[in-house]
Amino acid sequence: MNLLIEEWIPVRPLPAGAMDKIGLKQLLCGDGKWEVCLPRDDMELAAIQLLISITQVLLTPKTPEELKTRIAKPLPESEYDAAIKPYAGWFQLDHPKYPFMQVRGVVAKIITPMDKLFAGITGSENCCFVNEPNVVSQICSGCAAIALFNQASCSPSFGGGSEGGFKNGLRGSAPITTLVQGNHLRQTVWLNVLNETNLLQIIPSRCPAQAASPGLHSQMARRSPQGYILDGSIRPLGAAGRMIYTHPPG
Repeated sequence: MNLLIEEWIPVRPLPAGAMDKIGLKQLLCGDGKWEVCLPRDDMELAAIQLLISITQVLLTPKTPEELKTRIAKPLPESEYDAAIKPYAGWFQLDHPKYPFMQVRGVVAKIITPMDKLFAGITGSENCCFVNEPNVVSQICSGCAAIALFNQASCSPSFGGGSEGGFKNGLRGSAPITTLVQGNHLRQTVWLNVLNETNLLQIIPSRCPAQAASPGLHSQMARRSPQGYILDGSIRPLGAAGRMIYTHPPG
């Protein structure tokens, strides 16, 4: 399953309608009005952040004027196709060598249950009182990608346990993430994307990147198609609009 090509985004039409799945191309290049539709708030917000991250990395507008055009109008399909062509292998969930946000060949004595991907379902004694064992036994590919991104970006520390973690989440140590909400999902995505001019001002540490390699899939949020490596942190945006607070302070 490839996040750039196939239909995986859980949505429902505005102002009302049944749940459906669309692809990233349909979202960015179509004129449909959608909102994310998932049974958990953290998964909905993770889906929005994943869409923003992919769009920022692969389709960074060069100027403020270009960004304003993207917010107001759908992206031409030809531009989308050209932008994703060099990076399709980075976003394949079941890639034979570099699966999206996963590592193949990990050996474990005990198989980790799938519900470990979801915060609050397991991991403490309190969870046993409200959740049945193995409450999550299987999920669709789209939800798996969102859950993997949610865990990687929002977990306080990989590794955890009594020995402590060994890597901070992708979003850094900031206590809160602020997003700007538009009238529909496509607009929300572009309202939270920075243009190339602003990126150079905000992240002066950007430097020329080497040739793209799918082996860098775990750092996909750090590389732009223009050939630069981006700071991995997610910063609050100052654009006008209604704010979505994805994490409580603390």
